[in-house]
Amino acid sequence: MSRLPVPLLLVVLLISAISGYAAPLSGDLPNHLDSDDPILAARALSQLDQFDKTHIPLLVASLEGPTHPRTRAYLEFKLDSLLRSILEEVDQSILEMEELRVRSAADPGNAEVTLERKELRQRCSVLLETARSGKGILAASIARHVEWNSLRSPLLRRSYDRILDDILQIWLADNPQFETKPLSEHELRWLSSLPEWSRSIFSESFDLRLQADAFEQAWTNLCSFDPVLEKRGRRFLLDMGPQAVESIRLKAAEPDSSGLPDDLIKEWETKTLLRLPEKWDGHHSIPLGDWKTLSGEEKLQRLSRLLGVMREDLRPTLHHVATQDADPVLRRRCAELLSLLGDSRGARILLLERRYGANRLEVASRDAMIRAAYQLRDSGDLPGARLILEDLNDRLPHDAAARHALGLVLLRQRELPEAILQFRKSLELAPSRATTHYNLACALALSDLPDDAIASLAEAIKMGYDRFSHAVNDPDLKSLHDQPDFWDLIP
Repeated sequence: MSRLPVPLLLVVLLISAISGYAAPLSGDLPNHLDSDDPILAARALSQLDQFDKTHIPLLVASLEGPTHPRTRAYLEFKLDSLLRSILEEVDQSILEMEELRVRSAADPGNAEVTLERKELRQRCSVLLETARSGKGILAASIARHVEWNSLRSPLLRRSYDRILDDILQIWLADNPQFETKPLSEHELRWLSSLPEWSRSIFSESFDLRLQADAFEQAWTNLCSFDPVLEKRGRRFLLDMGPQAVESIRLKAAEPDSSGLPDDLIKEWETKTLLRLPEKWDGHHSIPLGDWKTLSGEEKLQRLSRLLGVMREDLRPTLHHVATQDADPVLRRRCAELLSLLGDSRGARILLLERRYGANRLEVASRDAMIRAAYQLRDSGDLPGARLILEDLNDRLPHDAAARHALGLVLLRQRELPEAILQFRKSLELAPSRATTHYNLACALALSDLPDDAIASLAEAIKMGYDRFSHAVNDPDLKSLHDQPDFWDLIP
């Protein structure tokens, strides 16, 4: 049958959206998603786009049964999108609970903080219960979410590991003969995405069968040259991890590899190896080449160009190279870029390189090291932050910002004489920096030097410090509250 021209198809989509074509998942929707009739397909896609968290069980039920490949791909994309949005909410809730826990420890009698923690805990429980309705697909969504996001809290990591284990245990209980039963496409999809530690319960023969069957499914999708299925195949490979790269190489070595061009197979291999998301597939301005044959400098050039196009979307790639590449300079450069993107994993890698790699991080930039140190400090790793900043100050002894950053870490560690020394050295280099005067005042107040602290606070205000409510509530300055001169400084 003839297809409608693109403008008319867009009109149909718009009309469908306006008309609120978002009834509960019907028996016709799966068929319509793959319909040759562009009107039915447009309406089905519009309906699917409007699905929210309440539709997760319906999407799961559709995926658990026999479904046309393109329809399955659409349903998986939508389900993954809903689940990952929930996981982002869970991240935020758990991080807020962690902050409230610290506040509660400092002020145990604060009823307001206790109530906030209770409400957040309830909210998090509801979110996780909703996410768990995604069943097995939740495992694939968690794997992708963890890779793409910097999990700043150990509690987050433990929570997601526990959820993955629960999903697997429920499936094992429902499938006691799993070693011998044929696996559905739905099961292949999420079981192959499980991390190695959770798959250790499987026998070696079953795990090999799982990975082989999953790869064949992904390969079939890729070789279809249908954009929707190709996107699904690429996701499949990414979720499978390093095993997928080796499987591609073995497939390419077979006498008959579906008649595919070698360049295309190498491109899939490189994209999988570098953890490039499927959204990158539409960009062809930056040739990837055979990654294994490139020098460290050539790799860095390619990654720098990719970063300019993809920005935060390049985080999984940078993390992979920073942890897996044999070139220590390239590893540190990628960790540096990761840190500058606000991903704390970059800071962790720089710290490990500092401890166990080169004696000093000569190649890392000043901005990246300061950012990494702040990320380590905010995550509670004060010794790690201090180590990186001491390294930086050895390299750049006349950098005021580096001195100030080190002083802040020492202040947190309550090594007050050293903190005061670093703040004073920073002010020698940049005497008009208001925040440094303020933090020096905090260190002096904690050192029981009220007159010096008030003098530094006065200098901070003179240089433009105007966060007066913060100063009044700052516990580091609490000892000054009985000093009349302190209140004379506060408008």
